[in-house]
Amino acid sequence: MRLSSVRRVVVRSLLALGRLAPAAAPALTLRCAEIYRNDGSLGAAYALYQEYFRSGAIDARAYLGVGRLWLEKGQLAPALSALTRARQLDPANADTLFSLGNLYFELQRYDDAIRSYRVALACDPRDIRVIYNLGHALSRAERTDDALEAFRRVIAESPKYYKAHFMVGYLLARSGDVEQAIEAYLDTLRIRPDYERAHYNLGNCQVKLGRVDKAMKAYLRTIDLNPGYGKAYLALGQLYLMQGDTQGAISAFVSAMYCSPMLTETHFHLAQAYERIGRYRDAIKEYEAFLRANRVSEIIAHVRARIEEIAMKLSPSPI
Repeated sequence: MRLSSVRRVVVRSLLALGRLAPAAAPALTLRCAEIYRNDGSLGAAYALYQEYFRSGAIDARAYLGVGRLWLEKGQLAPALSALTRARQLDPANADTLFSLGNLYFELQRYDDAIRSYRVALACDPRDIRVIYNLGHALSRAERTDDALEAFRRVIAESPKYYKAHFMVGYLLARSGDVEQAIEAYLDTLRIRPDYERAHYNLGNCQVKLGRVDKAMKAYLRTIDLNPGYGKAYLALGQLYLMQGDTQGAISAFVSAMYCSPMLTETHFHLAQAYERIGRYRDAIKEYEAFLRANRVSEIIAHVRARIEEIAMKLSPSPI
């Protein structure tokens, strides 16, 4: 029997026991809800949590469980209500504080998330889940040094936590320390060689240092690992264009648009490539597509000027 099937047998047995012993039914119902939730049967778990609440029983674990369900479904308002109630009933529960921190993060209330994670860490200072998420909240709050400290704490506790190495690289690159960022991305890839985001960001760092060949290698590896990574095609196309390989650039830009239609800056770069080889009508088409998608871009005036200049080239010469 699969594990989930075994759990369902256990749930049925516990619920049957609750019918035989009504006084114990709420606690057994709550236990069954937690089993279903841990097994990924979220709908069944929610139904049992509601049954528990209808019994009139009150337990912080029930509010925590249903709050997590709402959070996983992206229903942030009911999640906040349930998790706030869970904390009122059990103020020092680290799991509740962690879940509240995650909820505040989703609400973009980063200072509240930071406070919640820090209180959770007072309960268990070595919980790397909390330290890692704290790092993300600090990063979003633009507290780069504190975020770096958090991610390095994660690495100290768990040296093979590749996402912490990645975030160290991301923050170092963001603060301009590109060489050290490259080292952090390489540390990431030593642990997880198939992590395409690290290859892509490594390529971006190599570009900043003018190492075009290494950047291209990183972008090609990204695409090899994830053929739908539109940003990697876009970056690769820009390098091809820089090196004079216009056809290679066009191919990469077309792939970028196919993989990531919302990556609208691709239209601009593709237009430049078409213009370079004299495909003026295609260039105008792509410049116009860029304008439709970017009403407030700082290069709007430049794009309009390019369209006007190309249109002049396509106009018949006066006799």
